[in-house]
Amino acid sequence: MGQCLSVFDDPDPRSPHFDEGQAHLARYEETGSVTDLTRAIEALRDGMPQPHTPRVHPNAAARYNPKPDAHLRPWLCVLGYCLTERAEITGDLADLDEAVKCHRVVVRNTWKDDPKAPGLLSNLGLSLLARFKRTGSIENLTEAMLWNREALRLTQGGDPDLPIRLLNLGASFHARFERTGDLVDISEAIAYSQKAVTLSPEGGTSLPEVLADLGSAFQSRFKRTGDIEDLTEAISCFERALEMAPTDHEYLPGYTSNLGAAFHYRFQDTRHLTDINESISHFRKATQMTPEGHAMLPGRLSNLGMALHSRFELTDNDADLAEAMLCQRRAVDLTPNDHANLPTWLSGLGTLLQSRFERSGNIEHLVEAVSCARRAMQLVPERHATFPVFLYHLSHLLYDCYCRDNDPEKLEACISHLKVAAIGKVGHPRTRLSAAALWARLRHRHFPQSADTLTAFDYAIRLLTSTAGLEQTIQLRYTQLQDFSELPLEAASAACALGRPMRALEWLEQGRCLVWGQLTNLRTPVDTLILAKHSELAQRITEVAAQLEPAGLARAQPHVGIPLMERITAENENRAHLDLAKEWEDLLASARAISGLETFMMPTPCSTILQHLPESGYVVVINVSKDRCDALVLRSGHNILHIPLDSFSEEKAQRYRNGLSDKLKSHQLRDRASNIIADLDEEVGERAVRPVLRVGKIRGGNQRLSTGTRLKDRCHGIFTCREEKPSLSRFGRSAKRWIGPAAPLIRSEAVQEALFQRENDVHSYRQRGSSY
Repeated sequence: MGQCLSVFDDPDPRSPHFDEGQAHLARYEETGSVTDLTRAIEALRDGMPQPHTPRVHPNAAARYNPKPDAHLRPWLCVLGYCLTERAEITGDLADLDEAVKCHRVVVRNTWKDDPKAPGLLSNLGLSLLARFKRTGSIENLTEAMLWNREALRLTQGGDPDLPIRLLNLGASFHARFERTGDLVDISEAIAYSQKAVTLSPEGGTSLPEVLADLGSAFQSRFKRTGDIEDLTEAISCFERALEMAPTDHEYLPGYTSNLGAAFHYRFQDTRHLTDINESISHFRKATQMTPEGHAMLPGRLSNLGMALHSRFELTDNDADLAEAMLCQRRAVDLTPNDHANLPTWLSGLGTLLQSRFERSGNIEHLVEAVSCARRAMQLVPERHATFPVFLYHLSHLLYDCYCRDNDPEKLEACISHLKVAAIGKVGHPRTRLSAAALWARLRHRHFPQSADTLTAFDYAIRLLTSTAGLEQTIQLRYTQLQDFSELPLEAASAACALGRPMRALEWLEQGRCLVWGQLTNLRTPVDTLILAKHSELAQRITEVAAQLEPAGLARAQPHVGIPLMERITAENENRAHLDLAKEWEDLLASARAISGLETFMMPTPCSTILQHLPESGYVVVINVSKDRCDALVLRSGHNILHIPLDSFSEEKAQRYRNGLSDKLKSHQLRDRASNIIADLDEEVGERAVRPVLRVGKIRGGNQRLSTGTRLKDRCHGIFTCREEKPSLSRFGRSAKRWIGPAAPLIRSEAVQEALFQRENDVHSYRQRGSSY
């Protein structure tokens, strides 16, 4: 229950209508019946005294004078609370509008030193937050944060309502994160919820709700970062909330649904049947516990439908797909057209229809899927963090249509939507990267001579960096990048096909050891800033870089089972790391705003690469991709020579790589690509820059083995590309040959980072859970 009932214990004058409203409200607290809420609202409206200066207006809400007498505040406060509660059950926007008006009038007539002020401000903040969740209005969210922050500021330490005030402000940050995707917001939400947990007495009635909100925040951050530790924390919180909540607790369906969502996310990571079965079981229970007409029913039906679809994809059981369709259609049918969550339900329905089309071949299913996805996209504000997701989904469906009917308009629409998703300023970087990569691949496949292909690949390569940002640990950066390891090779291949070898070389360099390059930047001297007379900026860049490097390498992660205070400490370290990463980006932007330093710490352009070549001899960069293979021959003082390797292929390169690995193993030599992490010893040299094909010690003895003829022949076949030997041999014995950055022979980023880490072992009113 919110603060509205406890703030005014004795309204003056007493009124039978007020007492009747309180009685109906108390009955609602016991039964959860919306009928009791409606009776309470009617009694309060009927008996509300007129202000001293009454206003005549046909709208009931206009009865509230901008400056009513103090005796109206209890009426308005309780009425506002009842209206907000009913809106959470029915989804009625008119109730929320009236509730906000009630609480505004109360706050407008409350002094800051009034001991009731924190509760009254909190009520207004939460009614605005509820309206934001219903409508998506960012103005409502901004104002809700203002009032919830002020309510917390005015709450004294030791106040029994302090945990709920912390939770309310945390819920505001959580809501803003869902809208913007800013990791700072979700970190703040976690921090406030953790503090609320520490202040909630064990066994207290509010603790299950506090734990559920904390679990929802961890789960939302997992969806953004992919850190499985956050999902584990979320599951732990949800399970504790369910264990502690009474069997008749009003939020029990929500806690159950939250746990179902967590198991669904874990299934997407593990693909274990037990996880998706657990998810479906909890979603089914939550749906069965939710009465008809409840505002949460559509979301819980949708959750159940999507979980059933996930199991269908795993087991190929048609019964799961059929039930999923029924749940999802019902969720859409029960949702008002102006509801903020309708796009999500529509998109889910489109996904199920796509699966039905793939199963049946009935084109009507695909046409309806496109219609659902297009309607969903049109309902989402362009500045919403999820907007690129809806564009990406629609693009996939349009491409399926194009593959079916070869309609060029559908192909152009598909590519256009992908472009908008990629170049926008909102959304998860990984989603935008996926959109940019598909945009580039489709352009290259269907319009091979289009200059737009280079633009698309350029966006994709740049988005690689933001997808694996410095705010993440190194392990998480590799996780984010693992699905895009071929992207720089594809980009370089497209550039070569379009006669742009300089662009190909730049992209290969940018994609080579991306995380390693980030760490190198943190050690880059800032002499240019000092020479430009910006020594203070240079000093701060140096300080932040020195703190970011160990934060990314050795940042502790919270683990389930450790004491709460240790988890809070670890979370504080996470937040400090995030703040450093944001400050780093701001500092680089400041440096690049200085005349002459526009490219400060930006990727190396081709002209600079060519300036640092050896004075004699050649450097040969070989790019191996699925579509084609190319050699770029570099020589000091000359333009790049591009040689297509028409008879070489990725399959041949992989065959040579496997042959080399077999030879190494037959001579008991290490294959660094597979063993380096487990076998870091005294041979690790100058920060992992030694050649891949080093000669090692024979295991079990101290004898050195030189490369024999057969091993040399095997290496020769790989490095000289025997099928193209006449093209390359004319450059003489001084040529140095490199394989492309992600070709089969090149040491992976994870291997290089393992070496790096070894060498650098550095020294009120309660908020509902938001996942259902």
